[in-house]
Amino acid sequence: EKCFCVKCQKQQGLRTQDEFNKIEKPDYSVLLNWNFWFNEKQV
Repeated sequence: EKCFCVKCQKQQGLRTQDEFNKIEKPDYSVLLNWNFWFNEKQV
């Protein structure tokens, strides 16, 4: 059985900074804006 834990993947070279940078990451900065949380349209 193949282990898929983070420690084993890092030892196999699958968890590198280059691999992480290839992943498309969503922009969560909108969550830091208070208007997002207190928008009157959502109430």
